[in-house]
Amino acid sequence: MRAAGYRVRGGGVGDVEACARLTVEQWGGEPEDRAAALRRLLGDVPARAAFVVAEEAGSGAIVGFGKARVFAPPLGAPADCAPPGWYLGGVYVVPAHRGRGLGAALVRARLERIAERADEVRYFTNAGNAASLAAHAPFGFREETRDFSYPGVTFDPPPGILLRASLVAPAFPRGADFAAHGSTYTKGRTPTMSTLGHSGIEVFPLALGGNTFGWTSGEAESRDVLDAFTAAGGNFVDTADGYSAWVDGNSGGESETIIGRWLADRGNRDDVVLATKVSQHPDFRGLAAGTVAAAADASLKRLRTDRIDLYYAHFDDADTPLEETVGAFDALVKAGKIRAVGVSNYTGERIREWFAIARREGYDLPVAVQPHYNLVHRAAYERDIAPVAAAEDLAVVPYYALASGFLTGKYRTRADLEGAARGRAAAGYLNDAGLGVVQVLTEVADAHGAAPATVALAWLRARPGVAAPIASARTTDQLPALVGSATLELTEAETAALDRASYAVAASD
Repeated sequence: MRAAGYRVRGGGVGDVEACARLTVEQWGGEPEDRAAALRRLLGDVPARAAFVVAEEAGSGAIVGFGKARVFAPPLGAPADCAPPGWYLGGVYVVPAHRGRGLGAALVRARLERIAERADEVRYFTNAGNAASLAAHAPFGFREETRDFSYPGVTFDPPPGILLRASLVAPAFPRGADFAAHGSTYTKGRTPTMSTLGHSGIEVFPLALGGNTFGWTSGEAESRDVLDAFTAAGGNFVDTADGYSAWVDGNSGGESETIIGRWLADRGNRDDVVLATKVSQHPDFRGLAAGTVAAAADASLKRLRTDRIDLYYAHFDDADTPLEETVGAFDALVKAGKIRAVGVSNYTGERIREWFAIARREGYDLPVAVQPHYNLVHRAAYERDIAPVAAAEDLAVVPYYALASGFLTGKYRTRADLEGAARGRAAAGYLNDAGLGVVQVLTEVADAHGAAPATVALAWLRARPGVAAPIASARTTDQLPALVGSATLELTEAETAALDRASYAVAASD
């Protein structure tokens, strides 16, 4: 799997001169001086050591140095990994550069991955780089200091760490460009991709919700979150044309616009599975054929793309014959403007009607359903929608997966809700049954060394038919707990305990 957002610019096995030329392109200086500095850093590493220079696609920032927003994956071996031996890793700033980047939690997770794959690790840092030293101290790596200076070049801030490890196995599978191993809390596991129904579209088992973009997250924060999500291996981004028209001063389409600019700047459209929805934009209300067609064109323009991978009917439109809506979506498929059809907030009966119409007319069948489903809101979905989802092989992509933040455990009293953007939505769960769920989540999370949100999403991911829960992150600091759910496996006893607490919520309704 290729990690979206990265483009390998050079490097190789012992190719110091080539690496020197690349560093000259980015930071100036003379190739001879750069090559000498690289050899000094390599020290006694054998000639086959790999040194990979990468950049964020389209940004011109070298991954891992001062201006980079994200750091290179650990042990940056080239695509065709050499046998076990010494490899040179990346240089990056720890725990994050000026509040950006993947943050300290993902740094720790990646260092854990290095620690478990290597029989010896040495790391080198400029003396006085307290953040780097503190981040690596718990792992017992061999510490050395070494001069990172280059003639005529000043770094601000200075580079953090140069990792070097003697591996007991190749860093990445042969043929992988920049595999996103080690980007979650769970050691030794690689996320299993999900398939959206019969479409053949493969997605990371967590969808990044774009509803915060242009609402609680400004454009800079939103782009950082998108960078971090794709750097961690994520590829599934969910939005809607109506996000976020409810904010004063907004007119709708703000989330799509931010995502579209990010896609254009990063040049990674082919690496992202893009889902959006129609029916709620102030200029395109409902699901009449003409509205659907015009709304799709508007979304394509905002997203700066020629196709939408998954296009949902956001809310049922009782004023438009369903035959008209189904035909409108099929027309978009045939025109190549959308790859697959989804339905959201439809009842089980109406989903069955959609399938009956599509089969009768020879239209494209839906591949996904997006319902409201989580540990404290499950009865309606499981009673009404789950049966048709199973019968029609619909990929289930639940929204409100964390119950407006309630299942993160941050709302336990009325005082906790004050000033929270989603406080009103979370308030409905602030009762004995809801807090009982949070208590069990916390106990299970503590057993795994994870966050309650990680456990809540892992429970949901493991439900029958669920392809990828949707979760939003306002900042990059919130992202590790979400991404960690992609590999966290709960025991039967833990799942049963969560189910018991969850059923108590349903019984109290």
